Amino acid sequence: MAGLLTTFRKTPINWSAGTLYSPDCNLFKVTIKDATPSPIDLRGEANAINTGTNPKTDTAVFEAVEVILRELNPDAYFTVNDASGVMYLVMPKSINSASELRTRIRQIGATDTVTVKTAGSFVVGDEYTITTTGNTDFTVVGAADSNEGTVFTATGVGSGTGTATATDRVTDIGPNNIDISGSVVETATGMTFTV
Repeated sequence: MAGLLTTFRKTPINWSAGTLYSPDCNLFKVTIKDATPSPIDLRGEANAINTGTNPKTDTAVFEAVEVILRELNPDAYFTVNDASGVMYLVMPKSINSASELRTRIRQIGATDTVTVKTAGSFVVGDEYTITTTGNTDFTVVGAADSNEGTVFTATGVGSGTGTATATDRVTDIGPNNIDISGSVVETATGMTFTV
């Protein structure tokens, strides 16, 4: 009569994954931050569950971790049990750009609002498109020329009567309106995890 082989372990398992070797994956450290940039405490994310039938239109709870997981579809992920806003993503080897992931994360739930600004009120570092030249020399504030339609990043506030449009991106997720527009992604190397 054939029998089943059963094994028992007398001591508890305390496995340590050690250093993550990545022959077929890449590990990224993601710090979820708002625009200020302050980290988002991810510990309150555990109860965000979709109970609706259409995740794109229902009023289901889609908080930061869940939305990022849906967008990026990692092989595995880990969140840190503190207020640092840190999560680790194990991604397929084909995903090897931290900046690409950062861009994708910052665009989740984004809505763009277009505002017209007059020279003198440009914000240094913001991107603008010239709408009317007026008497403004846009080359002084970072544009290649002063032609309508030219896109530039402001290096000064400007002066004169010229106008330009700015596209302000607001990223709000879920009923708590979590802003993740300041999130940072970096390649994680030499990380150790204990399971």
